[in-house]
Amino acid sequence: PGRGGDFLTAPEAHPIFGRALARHVVDAWRAIGSPASFGITEHGAGSGSLALALLDGIAAEEPVLYRAVRYRAVEVEARRLAELRSVLSAAGHGNRLDADDGGPIVGAVIANEVLDALPTHRVVGGPAANGGGEAGAAEILEIFVDWHDGAFADVSGPPSTSALADRLAGEGITLQPGQRAEICLAVDGWVGRAAAGLERGTALFIDYGYPAIELYDPLRRPRGTLAAYLGHQVSDDFRLRQSALDCLVQDCDVLVHIRRNRTQPRDDVLAILDREGRHAIDGQINPRVRAIQLSDTKQVSFQVQSIKLRAQVVA
Repeated sequence: PGRGGDFLTAPEAHPIFGRALARHVVDAWRAIGSPASFGITEHGAGSGSLALALLDGIAAEEPVLYRAVRYRAVEVEARRLAELRSVLSAAGHGNRLDADDGGPIVGAVIANEVLDALPTHRVVGGPAANGGGEAGAAEILEIFVDWHDGAFADVSGPPSTSALADRLAGEGITLQPGQRAEICLAVDGWVGRAAAGLERGTALFIDYGYPAIELYDPLRRPRGTLAAYLGHQVSDDFRLRQSALDCLVQDCDVLVHIRRNRTQPRDDVLAILDREGRHAIDGQINPRVRAIQLSDTKQVSFQVQSIKLRAQVVA
């Protein structure tokens, strides 16, 4: 990510995103009784753009909370973790950092644009979809990647797991013959593990998403949503460049189901942001935009990206 990379997320675009999240975190801290120690675990923390803006915002909004914060950055790439430590230390936040020991926290779990990078299954409506085709024909097929004539190629075959058809059936979705779609089975386990790292507080997962009935609309998305990003250019042919980032749009009904079926109920802060970004984040961004526009000391020109946020706060 970043202006010199393949794609740009909201924290890299402007610190206003992290500042808005800071207000949400302050509200969550107060809602659970203003504990003396408040952990923040950020999954996919990258090089620290969100962490920096978030900690700056907390320090400005609520100094008492700032002194209570212990920040855990979860990132698979060691180089980017080193960059994050350097960025936060240079800004005076180095003493807020803790190593991630995997234990549960009282505080906030945050993941910005992590869900769209989880591994997914590509499927296509088979001949029997919607009652068509011959007897015994498949309702869905899975699309696999094969090597053919010196290049990667798509091949369709029986699904690798019955969970794919079960997921669609459970949501009342029937793919049309030839309609392509993605099913991210990995999201269930990932969200469960992330939420297990929270003893009490708020978990905020921010990403692109639609309810199933819209996500699998055969007229609007007949080819699914999986796309590749390389050099800030989008392509629906993810096989073109092996270095491209593959992203998909999430099924928000799955996230709602996970929240409603938590196995460990707690006294937590719960909320849902719809895909237009209404609720806490949108409510905090607009006043900040006005404040920046009216500032006499600093004029900032930027475009607030209409991301169509969908976030799920679970515990």
